[in-house]
Amino acid sequence: MNSQQFPNIKIRSKNELAKHLSWKKNYKDILEKINYCIEHFPKLYSNHPDSKNGKYIRVAKRPLKEINKLINNTILKEYDSTIKSFIYWWIQHRSFIQAVNIHKTKIKRTYIKLDLKKFFEQISYKKTLTFFQKVWIKPGIANILTWFCCVPNSEYFRNDNEKVIARWFPTSSRLSVLCTIRYFQKLNYLTLKYLKDFRPKITVFVDDITISFNNIGDIKINLFIEEISKLSLEYWIELNEQKTEINKNTNNIEILWVNITNWKLSPWKKTLAKENDILNKINKWETGHEKSIKWIRNYRKLLNRYNK
Repeated sequence: MNSQQFPNIKIRSKNELAKHLSWKKNYKDILEKINYCIEHFPKLYSNHPDSKNGKYIRVAKRPLKEINKLINNTILKEYDSTIKSFIYWWIQHRSFIQAVNIHKTKIKRTYIKLDLKKFFEQISYKKTLTFFQKVWIKPGIANILTWFCCVPNSEYFRNDNEKVIARWFPTSSRLSVLCTIRYFQKLNYLTLKYLKDFRPKITVFVDDITISFNNIGDIKINLFIEEISKLSLEYWIELNEQKTEINKNTNNIEILWVNITNWKLSPWKKTLAKENDILNKINKWETGHEKSIKWIRNYRKLLNRYNK
């Protein structure tokens, strides 16, 4: 991606990095934590295998988790203004409900849902390092930032393991999209150009892509899917073909845990099941569900807002 699209951060040393992360307050404490993370990095996160999907969820420990949050909030967040409006989730004032609402319609349309296979694991250490270097961060500091955001693509930390973006680190979602932003921009351009006569709409929610448009013939849909596959190969992005869905001539569909039915948004069945499970636990006086309750309230509030 052209670096001119990004604000220039210009960090030239570890001292400048610590000052930037700490907003120049107690930067020596942050510098000490940076040095500690560099020295002890393999011990500062844990692996949690997801046997169902063959992925590893990485949980950062202190102080690595704190440094990752600061990288996310003071460096990566600077680029939100450069992200196009069709990309949602971690960007301020853009929720997944908004991403679903874009596709709401009173008429029946065709929906294509795409999933990027092991998205975080597709983004290598080299690609992440290239991103940081493009925003005028000195190579040595860019290497430190990349080191804090990437882990070996296996359970064990060995020098011969290829490193990739860590799944579930505080930096993961924002950084993964920024590293592949050129691909998403090209996909948006391809969609609008190829389907220009059929009122296309596209939304990206990290690795979940939804494209909707007025109904067209099967041949044209298949040719469009082929063009997407070619583009993905060009950018070394692998699609999860098993999760590719084509829903034709409908106005009743599930997108991002939300149902669209005749111009109305409603909770997805699994979300309702989760909600009922939490409420049952609360009725039994179980504690520790405060975050889940808050999420459900916000979820319902947003649904009501876009159903008015």
